[in-house]
Amino acid sequence: MGRTAEVSITDKDWEHVEAAYGYPLSLEVRQSIVEATNELLYWEIFERNASPERDAANLISSIRDASNNLRGALSACGGNAGFVAQLLVKEHLVTPRLSLDPHEQLFHVLGELLFSLSSACSRALASPAVPDQTELTTASDEPTGLFCGYPERGLAPPFREGESWNAWVRRLNEIASSNRLPFKVSKGSDKSLKTSPFVLFVDALQKLLPSGSRHNHSLGGLAKAITAARRKHPGVEKRDA
Repeated sequence: MGRTAEVSITDKDWEHVEAAYGYPLSLEVRQSIVEATNELLYWEIFERNASPERDAANLISSIRDASNNLRGALSACGGNAGFVAQLLVKEHLVTPRLSLDPHEQLFHVLGELLFSLSSACSRALASPAVPDQTELTTASDEPTGLFCGYPERGLAPPFREGESWNAWVRRLNEIASSNRLPFKVSKGSDKSLKTSPFVLFVDALQKLLPSGSRHNHSLGGLAKAITAARRKHPGVEKRDA
């Protein structure tokens, strides 16, 4: 799937970003920022089009309920009627993937499979929907840096709304940190505190994004959103005041 949108940052735009940040940005840093921002726009396509996590959980729950109901119906097939029903179904069952011995009880085997399915559904509902990104390897043919390794493992980006933006903020944090640029975020409640340069930097970059990709926060709200995004990834170097 190719990119459908890429950020366009003019020299004038860079002047505004640097003025807001209070620090000059080298060509190398600018290129890293553009790459990270283009990845944000790339992954947001998946985020907008992917089935929400809530819908996926509801579907898994429905499958679990259906498997439990069918398993209950099979368990109730006792007596002569159940014996005859099992023989008739087994005689007409065509499934190369299910091999049964002549005297093996079909409904018992199906009951075990349904129990496994129900248990798997319960475990899926209890597990995080998004894999630990620190365990993922880098894909060679897809964007890297925000959600490394998702395509090569056959995974879509996280279904949680806003996670692409969170990953973008973490990547900007890494770029600033590795280039000895400010990345501190003041999160105090005192309104007299000066807004952190990094918050002004993210705010200036956001203004260059399509409207649907921005987080519409006040500067104070943006600082809190940045702090929350970095907290979700303990490996990100940060300094919060």
